[in-house]
Amino acid sequence: MPSIAKIHEKILDHLVKLRKVDPNLLFMPRKINNDGRMDKGYWFLGNEDYVYVSLWSGVDWKERVNCIGFVVLPDRSCYIELSGQGAEETVPFLEKVAKLEPGLDRPGTKYKWFKMFPGKDNDQYLEHFDYYIKKFKPKVDKLIDSEKPPLIHKVTLEEFQKYGMKVIALRNKQIVFAKTNKITRLSWNTNNWQYPSGWLGKSDDLNTHEGKYGFGYEEWLFDRSRLINGYHYGFIRGFQSKTEKHAGKVYNVHLYSQNDLRQYFYIGCIRNCEGITKADSTATFKIYKDNDWLDEMATSLERVEADVAEFNRNKPDLFFNVRFKLSDIIQDKEPEELSYEDDNVTTDRFKLLGYRGEVVPAMNPVEPDEEDEGKFKNTDKRKRTFNMDQEYDPYHDRMQNAIVAHLRTDEKYDYKHVYIEKSRVDIKAVKHDGTWDYFEIKTDSPKRSIRNAIGQVMEYAYYPGVERAKNIIVVGDRRPDDDSIVYLDYLRSRFEIPITYRYFDWDNLILSSDF
Repeated sequence: MPSIAKIHEKILDHLVKLRKVDPNLLFMPRKINNDGRMDKGYWFLGNEDYVYVSLWSGVDWKERVNCIGFVVLPDRSCYIELSGQGAEETVPFLEKVAKLEPGLDRPGTKYKWFKMFPGKDNDQYLEHFDYYIKKFKPKVDKLIDSEKPPLIHKVTLEEFQKYGMKVIALRNKQIVFAKTNKITRLSWNTNNWQYPSGWLGKSDDLNTHEGKYGFGYEEWLFDRSRLINGYHYGFIRGFQSKTEKHAGKVYNVHLYSQNDLRQYFYIGCIRNCEGITKADSTATFKIYKDNDWLDEMATSLERVEADVAEFNRNKPDLFFNVRFKLSDIIQDKEPEELSYEDDNVTTDRFKLLGYRGEVVPAMNPVEPDEEDEGKFKNTDKRKRTFNMDQEYDPYHDRMQNAIVAHLRTDEKYDYKHVYIEKSRVDIKAVKHDGTWDYFEIKTDSPKRSIRNAIGQVMEYAYYPGVERAKNIIVVGDRRPDDDSIVYLDYLRSRFEIPITYRYFDWDNLILSSDF
């Protein structure tokens, strides 16, 4: 999955490591941040198709590369390149360099020479890069000292301090950022990680926990209904460690998941996610057991035909490994598919990785031309990859019960009666003047909740042509994003639909004001 930026990163880290032994090793990185490439970690010349690393100054303006460089391609193949196309005065010197290095040939009529290195497995290019530094560079340096060629010279200390130290500082900043900002994979789930979703979309690899047992312990990660002293306790595989090395440490943890079609989806972020000890896990496990929450979790696994026996074999000291506040869950949008070139995700394993600062979404499809009327739909059976509807939603039921209790006991609402699950409506509340409020509870993102609820609750309120409810209230468990708020305002003003959105605050067991 990683793109060519990962090659830039590994080469720069390698150079920094070598400089600790040899401080006189100087190099010429990218000088300017054109097209924002340094922001992406493109520390050297090149684009999405190649990395060009030079240990000397001297530019071939026509080819837009240095006259002498080491090139790595996305497939990890690599070679030495000499280029004098736009700097013909360097050609006599480059010819002499080519004669010094076996295999450095000029294949055509252009003033360009290449030496290809064999192999492209993993990081083999770093071995050839070492040759470029330790064997090739001394020969070139010696020739520069004796020939003093035009345009080409060894990198000066002043140049290195201006350009080289700049990229090293940027890379160090990135490394420091990654110490407290992480990204990790979760087991696949189509119920927003509030309760298990079953085998659909999960890996079929029997070497994985989800592939063997049909569930992952992360599937309750966003069940906001079980709080202990203001914290939600959960399990994230990337925090699992024999030495408890993450216990007591606090990270901003970004989350993604992968389905059985090998599509990657960014889920959201948990700020201030704290690793906990095994003793904390044991104590929390006891609370879950005393409250019958473990039985509820087992029941939710039974309903999706996952391996409940494996769940019941869980160890109290390993059942939980993180805790966080609900207010620190950042999940404003629906899961977003990631590009295969996202450098945040460098492995399919459930590891806690350093986060680079932003994810790279998959490219959106290009809008069709107006004359393109499209193609008939493919009617072959195919797997759904996300969001499957299920009648059973224990998280929805817990939320429904809590909201009804809140509406019945909070005097500010002044409802005469509050009904639960009457005429298929999640909650119906009647005021003393005889008007009704209809509440429809959804547990998706605010945008999707509004989309899924609006047609359903309008049918309950108005079909076939009678007004039963004065106010329609969609209830979710997250504060709506700005676009959703604008959308609701537009629905009310354009179509005069009396619809609002509220979110349920699990911390305080209250509903928000209307949006």
